[in-house]
Amino acid sequence: MPDVYAIDIAVLKEQISGLREQQKAHAQKTDERFSGIETKLEILINTMNRGKGIFAASLFLAGIIGGAIMNVIHFFMKAPS
Repeated sequence: MPDVYAIDIAVLKEQISGLREQQKAHAQKTDERFSGIETKLEILINTMNRGKGIFAASLFLAGIIGGAIMNVIHFFMKAPS
């Protein structure tokens, strides 16, 4: 009987070591994925912020041009006094 338990214990120890190796490999892959995601997220945020600046500048320029056009229209549409 003791031999059966010894074999069972040896099998369980082997299975535990195999699971630990799988866990280490999984942890390494997960770390690689997360570090890649952080880099991609930083690039995305920088691109979005750059796009916001360009959008704000274009709205400002459109406002200036629109204001100038309104002044020209107002100048020509004024009733002579």
